[in-house]
Amino acid sequence: MGAHPSLPDREGFGRREMHLGRDGLRDALIWQIGAVKGFLNIAGLPLNHIKPHGLLNGWAGRDRDIAEALCDAAEPFGLGLFGQAGSELEAAARARGLPYHAEFFIDINYDDQGRMAADKTKPVDPDWVAARLKRAVREGVLVSRTGKEIPFRFDVACVHTDMPNPVEVAMAARRVLAELRGA
Repeated sequence: MGAHPSLPDREGFGRREMHLGRDGLRDALIWQIGAVKGFLNIAGLPLNHIKPHGLLNGWAGRDRDIAEALCDAAEPFGLGLFGQAGSELEAAARARGLPYHAEFFIDINYDDQGRMAADKTKPVDPDWVAARLKRAVREGVLVSRTGKEIPFRFDVACVHTDMPNPVEVAMAARRVLAELRGA
């Protein structure tokens, strides 16, 4: 189980930019992570990681101060972080010795710079997901929305449940991973 904190933007679902400063962002994140940890404690379950949500995820990948605020919030809980490979968040986490897991959003397109270029209004083609996941695992390559091949590394794959067809996408990914595991 992981915490999925965002900017404190309920109305915008954590997808609107908010400038809180490093300490303000750290405090907002600790509040959210602490709430999740409390519920998990009641259920007798451990909290394993932090995966920034929405705008915070991409922002922490590009901005070292935002990345440091996330690390400031993770450290007291002794938790690692999920985020993009080669990002500012990865650099900050590794500099502090925090576990880090590079993430692949298998249901989201990427631009030529390797940044997410989401369109959450259309169903995702499970065959497209399967083909790109297979190629990313086997070759370490991601094909951008314009067809550019980008070197790519990841440890974990994410399926967005707020997309139109997440179950089909997850089933396609599971089939690919089972096939590759057996190969």
